[in-house]
Amino acid sequence: MEKYSIGIDFGTLSARAVLVNVKNGKILSESEFIYPHGVIEESMPDGTLLPEGFSLQHPEDYLDALKKVIPELLKNTGVERSQIVGIGTDFTSSTMLSVLENGTPLCFLPEYKNNPFAYAILWKHHASQKAADRINLIAKKTNQPWLDNFGGKISSEWGIPKLLQIYQENREIYDRMSVWIEAADWIVWMLTGIESHSYSTMEFKTIWDQQTGFPTKDFFRKVEAGFEEKVIDKLGKNFLPVAAKAGGLTAKMAEMTGLSEGTPVSTGMVDAYASLPAVGIDQPGKMLLIVGTSVCEILVGKEEIFQGCVEKQRMVFCPDSLPMKEHNQLVVIYWHGLSIIAVVKST
Repeated sequence: MEKYSIGIDFGTLSARAVLVNVKNGKILSESEFIYPHGVIEESMPDGTLLPEGFSLQHPEDYLDALKKVIPELLKNTGVERSQIVGIGTDFTSSTMLSVLENGTPLCFLPEYKNNPFAYAILWKHHASQKAADRINLIAKKTNQPWLDNFGGKISSEWGIPKLLQIYQENREIYDRMSVWIEAADWIVWMLTGIESHSYSTMEFKTIWDQQTGFPTKDFFRKVEAGFEEKVIDKLGKNFLPVAAKAGGLTAKMAEMTGLSEGTPVSTGMVDAYASLPAVGIDQPGKMLLIVGTSVCEILVGKEEIFQGCVEKQRMVFCPDSLPMKEHNQLVVIYWHGLSIIAVVKST
């Protein structure tokens, strides 16, 4: 009997899923779910206008996507649930959620339904720039060794600046959250019932290293007095390698999706890194260019060679190498009806 896996990509505007034959890589079916709430950038549900730079999503859309795309894949192909041997997911990053100890997003609570910091804070949220500037300033002043891992600069799009912004601007949400988690890891938590955090997200956007962990509490104290007290605890527990089994599908999720309880679910991945093995990049010296709602280059190599806003991490499918991702600006020039794309490195 043939075996299949399901992959789900949670993007900026929709979630896309594929059902793939694990023996030959053939895609049997595809499904897409467009998020009903879209990107929340102008106002909250009660009409309150959002400040400039805010970019949010409703995590309910992610759960509704699971209800739609997985049953549709099975219906379109006639594949039996017993033939599905695994589920893999990836997400835009750094899309962050403040959740309770059981994983419930704070925006699901009635008292926070109109609080922007209770929602998923999307990767392109830039209202945390002041927080990022503060982190970079203190990191440079104190000669933090980990700063070189990120090209000498932490981006406002990443998890720690967004958490610092909440600490500075909405202490109630900060105190109420038990875990500050990447949406990539949260969806795996919802599928398995087990909190986990993938190396893909933690090394990528949360200033964590497999050998040295997070920056010290003393550093966080210098960034903002009091921030050091709970920040590391809120960044979660149970860190797992890329492609590890995070757990099995819960009974609730099995009923919702039509799959078998216990179906293996892998750790979450950042969307860009999930593309590397998909296009056959499995060794140093190869580069991937991604053009989408954001643009980035990923180079697989054995040395750090880029300067700027860069992330690096060790990957299970290329264990002796360091994929490094650099965000870029995209310039599109129209000339005689043709679009010429130039990639300009950020500074």
